[in-house]
Amino acid sequence: MRVETWLKLVLAGAVAAGCASGFKNLYPGMTGPQVVAAVGRGPERTELLAPDYTAWYYDADHCVLMRSGVLVDKQQTVTTDQVETFLGGYTRTVKAQCLPPNVQRSPTVEKTVDTVLGRVKTHEKPDLK
Repeated sequence: MRVETWLKLVLAGAVAAGCASGFKNLYPGMTGPQVVAAVGRGPERTELLAPDYTAWYYDADHCVLMRSGVLVDKQQTVTTDQVETFLGGYTRTVKAQCLPPNVQRSPTVEKTVDTVLGRVKTHEKPDLK
């Protein structure tokens, strides 16, 4: 593995670990600046939703729902199925999504199959409503 590739992997892991540890410290009622301070950085992207609601995505696995600048909910990616054998494994995860009340959207589902021959990953994209 090249040094540049290894360094990118290490940095990506550090950023994800930092978000995960700060994410545990988030609670409803926190203001935007408090959320940024707890996580250690601002969101990677935001999504304007219903009036007064904004979703802050820190990565593909962590989001917070803000209403009028105050945290009302948080979500993280959940592993729903996982099987490991000596021949390989299967994992199904449902990606984090933050939506206001009465708004529905199918979540992105990621399926990964590991075999002795390699890895196969599929993504089911959400239906935007």
